[in-house]
Amino acid sequence: TALAAMPHSVMDTDLVQGTGYYNVIKEVAGSVDFVMSQYYNGVTRPSTDGINGGVSSALSHFANLVADCFGGNAAKVVFGFCISGCAETSSNSNGQQAARVVRELKDAFPCSGGAFFWNAQHDMMGKWSRVVSSALSSPAKGC
Repeated sequence: TALAAMPHSVMDTDLVQGTGYYNVIKEVAGSVDFVMSQYYNGVTRPSTDGINGGVSSALSHFANLVADCFGGNAAKVVFGFCISGCAETSSNSNGQQAARVVRELKDAFPCSGGAFFWNAQHDMMGKWSRVVSSALSSPAKGC
């Protein structure tokens, strides 16, 4: 039997405790390789508000997913950013902003699932990826 991954990027609003999608993820968490939560265009604004600031804390959201759905395994949650195209919701993250958020996330969850960004064509010459990759590159002990 071949192994396959079916990536799916989910809005942070759909991964709020008590929503239908959240309940499904929680129910099937043992069969899920990872979840890609979009921390843009929803209730969190980590690049502008900080990872633990704003109306809805991205760090609290992430922590709840890790603890309640994945039994403390932060590697099962990938943190999503929007490079551009999300200005209407103040959700764009340049490389420096995203790298800061990634470093703050790693302080709280050294073994997180990493980061992704929406719309690869907006990562001109890999500039965003290089900055964020450097923030992710130092592996934590025990991961």
